[in-house]
Amino acid sequence: MTLRKIFTLYTVCFLSVTLLIGIAEKAFGLSNMWIGYLFMGLSLGIYILIGIITRTSNADQYYVAGRNVPAIYNGMATGSDWMSAASFISMAGTLSIQGFSGLAYIM
Repeated sequence: MTLRKIFTLYTVCFLSVTLLIGIAEKAFGLSNMWIGYLFMGLSLGIYILIGIITRTSNADQYYVAGRNVPAIYNGMATGSDWMSAASFISMAGTLSIQGFSGLAYIM
């Protein structure tokens, strides 16, 4: 299975889970607690499914992905890691310096 198919499968599954939870919320009046449990459980299920589909017994495949990851996907992964770390650090700094009024920048 190619990397493009795996990413497409993940995206389709994730969007489907999100849509189904939204429909279930409207149809059954789910509480926020149950929505959180469903979202976490179904998202974890997607990751497990992808792990089973792409399993390998070769250690090189695990540590360096067999050097088969295209530059665009590697760049997206690096960018998302950098953005999440930068956002987390900046939010903590803003709240530390400005206190409660710093929430306006975070929102």
